[in-house]
Amino acid sequence: MGDEANEKAAAGRLEQRLALLASLAVAALAAWRLWEAYPRIENRLSFGWDAARRAVLNLEAAEALRGLHPLDLLRLLAGPETWPTLRMLFAAPALAFTGPSPAVESAVTVLHYALLLVAVAWAARVLVPREPLAAVAVAALVTAAHAGLLGYAATGMLEVLSALCTAAALAAWLRFREGGPDARVWPLALLGNCLFHAKWQHGLLFAAAALAVEAGSLPREARRAALSALGRSLVRVLRRRTAQGLLLAVAALALLAIAASLTGGWELRLAGQEVRLRDAAGPSFWAAFLLFYGAALGAWGERAALRDGIPRPLRALAVWLAGPMVAWTLVPFTWRLRTILFTAAGYQSHVVVPPGPLGGLRFYLSALLRDGYDRPARAAVALGLAAALTAAVRVPAARRRLAPLLALAGLELCALGLGSRANFQARFALNLVPVVALLCAAPLQLLPGLGRLALSLPLVALLAASAGALWSGARLPKALEPGFAAVAVQNACVTLSGLVPPVRGALVNGAPDPWRQDCAMDLFFEARKQGIRLDVHRGRPRRGDSEALDLSVGCRPPPPELAGFEPAGPPAEVGELCAQRYERRDGL
Repeated sequence: MGDEANEKAAAGRLEQRLALLASLAVAALAAWRLWEAYPRIENRLSFGWDAARRAVLNLEAAEALRGLHPLDLLRLLAGPETWPTLRMLFAAPALAFTGPSPAVESAVTVLHYALLLVAVAWAARVLVPREPLAAVAVAALVTAAHAGLLGYAATGMLEVLSALCTAAALAAWLRFREGGPDARVWPLALLGNCLFHAKWQHGLLFAAAALAVEAGSLPREARRAALSALGRSLVRVLRRRTAQGLLLAVAALALLAIAASLTGGWELRLAGQEVRLRDAAGPSFWAAFLLFYGAALGAWGERAALRDGIPRPLRALAVWLAGPMVAWTLVPFTWRLRTILFTAAGYQSHVVVPPGPLGGLRFYLSALLRDGYDRPARAAVALGLAAALTAAVRVPAARRRLAPLLALAGLELCALGLGSRANFQARFALNLVPVVALLCAAPLQLLPGLGRLALSLPLVALLAASAGALWSGARLPKALEPGFAAVAVQNACVTLSGLVPPVRGALVNGAPDPWRQDCAMDLFFEARKQGIRLDVHRGRPRRGDSEALDLSVGCRPPPPELAGFEPAGPPAEVGELCAQRYERRDGL
């Protein structure tokens, strides 16, 4: 019996290694196919607002890295923008090595897509140790056959990176649950926070799902003990004068926020200084800041009682997974919270969604499942999901195994359906493609031998047919085009950057959307190729600038006035865009 067990264990390890090698081969093949198709993408140099802005910052980080300016690099990595900067860790070294090239941004995302397939395969091997080869095949094919995610596989957008981090964090979570009370939390905390720095909303939802699932998995007595410990600690903290002072400050800030919201803000003079309160954002941020750090100080003071009352896994997740995410949301730049709560609410998409929460939920479910796959793959995904959901309903062990996948998908889809307001975009749900892939592979662990064979063969056949057609030579470049912006924007901005000699100064960017950021990116990259420092951030010249460039709509004489400068040469006009160079007047 011992020899037979050893033989089975050796065969299992061999199959696990073969599954890993297969995933690496598939990832290498995908990267090669994507990069081979890249030159045939017609609009590959049209990035769109977010990606173009990120490309400029990535090149600045690359120059700081190459010039050995660590403070500038840390400033850029800390986040001068409201979006995350994890992608900069990949793009900056690549740009430092190659020099200014927009194609590097696409190459970085191609690498992320290849790593995504490896991460999905890793998670599938953890979820389905009994049939790792079949699970890796199903999960990788479900991911590769999704047309929506493939559309972003060569852009500077964050969708592929977010899906990669979601798959890796899920794999770490599944491994963490297998380890029991003494499981190491650092892989889950690290990869979960990588997801946060890839896309903040996805990281926060992942942390909320992990805390909810692990708290719900506790025995009833342990949950009661944890709640009791939290309640007693909270009462003791609230009795302290420091906590009461913080709560008074929070209440005052809340009243200020309400007053500013009702009155539209006001101005007054205190001690000879003019004080302005324009909206509710500032007081709201400081109230949230004080609440979080007051809670952190209170938890530190009650750490002994909380350690005795709350199980270690749940405590570790709260401190090392969720804690850093909340801290980074609030500091050191509180405008991140403004983006989440206020700025994002002002975005409006052109998608018409039926009113009510069910309309938004149907939109994202459709984007994730129906619109993302063609008919054969849709049938395979429906079959795999039906088998997984049936197992989760009928088998308690399967329900426990699938809880992380179901909780994350349910929480994120509900948050998107209820919280998107007027900004519905299918790409917001694309990080859930790995979740769908793992759900489709999960039944292979739960079925007997013939059942696994009967399920895996049609799944692999249907998915392989769909993925093969999608990744074919003629179709792949067209499949990659949706992740880029309009080809007309590309042609106008690239042509303009070739016509206008770079200036040593500032870009006064009056171009409208969708040209604004793409043209700034192309002008910036062209200037850097020639070793000229063009500033595309300030929006106006400063005293040390000898030249300036105005970008606006239409070349109508006389050229726009720029204080302290005079036009230098004729303007360059491309379509609706007009670029006019300026030189500083003598003596100014």
